[in-house]
Amino acid sequence: LYLEKTGNSWSKRDSFQKMPGKFYPIEIDYKQDDDDRDERKRDIDSKLDPRLQRLMSLIFDIKLMEEAMMDMEIDLEKMPLGKLSKANIQRGYKTLKKLEAVITSQELADKKKAQELLSLSNKFYTLIP
Repeated sequence: LYLEKTGNSWSKRDSFQKMPGKFYPIEIDYKQDDDDRDERKRDIDSKLDPRLQRLMSLIFDIKLMEEAMMDMEIDLEKMPLGKLSKANIQRGYKTLKKLEAVITSQELADKKKAQELLSLSNKFYTLIP
């Protein structure tokens, strides 16, 4: 199944090669940061209109989001909402730097530039969904 979905053998997953039209594994950090939870619980005086404050609290309400996902029959045990790993974020950043280089490059022909932009954009959104 792994070979069918990714185009790579499970035994060689350490040297994974992205195949066109196939899945790419994403590293996710499932650890819960206690510091983040404590920071969210703090009451902060806000200068926002109270209606906007209520809207923001609804948008970022994790329990409400989990309930909505369960209503859509998404099993949070099988598909937990974790954070991207630091390594994945670094790979995404490197890809953005390459994108910047292509955009600012005066040496590439328009067709080659368009191909590079498409390729690097696809790579970025593969790494950072």
